[in-house]
Amino acid sequence: IQQLQGVYDLKSPMTVISFLNEQIANLILDAGTIIHEYFDVAKLTLEIRDDPENSVQTLLLSVHTKSSQEQSEENLDSFDRNWWLWQKWFPSNKQICIDVFPA
Repeated sequence: IQQLQGVYDLKSPMTVISFLNEQIANLILDAGTIIHEYFDVAKLTLEIRDDPENSVQTLLLSVHTKSSQEQSEENLDSFDRNWWLWQKWFPSNKQICIDVFPA
């Protein structure tokens, strides 16, 4: 938990922590390091979004960046292709979404 709080601003920390397992926590910690290679990061946040229709929770990792929206979207595409899509995790009832926002 302390490692995550050192990298991310946790929105509703207990909800975020209850979502995580060891595999997802390690993945998110690694992502927090790799993201800095792709973005001019102002802040990283984690929060849980519920989808009541599908009974699925989504962990939203928000990258608040100082770059333009266009540059941020290009960087996100590169991050996805070069790192994120190569990661292996299979929790069927949990999803992770990474999105970019202006700082």
